Amino acid sequence: PAADAAQATTMVDKIIAYESAVNARTWTNNLLLVADNQRPGSDYAYEAVFETINEDAAALVPDTMAEPVKGYLNDYAATAFLTDDIIDTINDGVLMVNYAGHGATQIMAEEHIFDTADVAALTNTDKLAFFVSMSCETGFFAYPEVWFFPSLAEALMRSEAGAIAALMPTGMTSTEGQQVLDAAVFEAIFKKDIRTLGPAIAEAKQTLLANGDAYFEQISDTFLLFVDPATALQLPLPHIPTGIRALRDEGAVTI
Repeated sequence: PAADAAQATTMVDKIIAYESAVNARTWTNNLLLVADNQRPGSDYAYEAVFETINEDAAALVPDTMAEPVKGYLNDYAATAFLTDDIIDTINDGVLMVNYAGHGATQIMAEEHIFDTADVAALTNTDKLAFFVSMSCETGFFAYPEVWFFPSLAEALMRSEAGAIAALMPTGMTSTEGQQVLDAAVFEAIFKKDIRTLGPAIAEAKQTLLANGDAYFEQISDTFLLFVDPATALQLPLPHIPTGIRALRDEGAVTI
């Protein structure tokens, strides 16, 4: 997603700092789930699934992590209030931001609940998040020379704050496939404990392909992982294998 050497350096530096830090950070217990609403007067059934996609994801989060923070547009009297909450929550630190709803190249939702202009308000340089966008086109990067503006995924990656990684669509997709893929991403990370993002997303896409037709193959191809695929998501510690209890006392560890 870099347009020049300086942007590439920023992204590399972010990955090095993210993976080099001691993983004793409580903020990685936090998740932010964001959902668009059904447009006024719309009778499209697929729009009612936006919150469901997030609820399915929440059900796969381990009990050892904090209850996910939910920012659903239906629960807000004004879009600006939700935007402020999204920015504040990201700046406080979250492991992942999961969005489901309408999208375009630079925006989440027609109401612009979060867009490329909001990236400048992010200060989470030491609390970088993995952004997942179950929408359309938020990762569209095909014509930078013509349009002269980055997609949301590119803006989040190029910023010194924002994202450590982003899984976003480069074109149009459907909620039917998004629902399967999103749940598969959460299952790969939190149930199968695949922490390296490339293999985690590959596993999720295999699940998507196994549960659909040729259209799901198109959806799989449309979603792009923006990051070095060898980047490891910094899930909370301690991670203790089943059946082993570890105790720390005065610098000594007993197993």
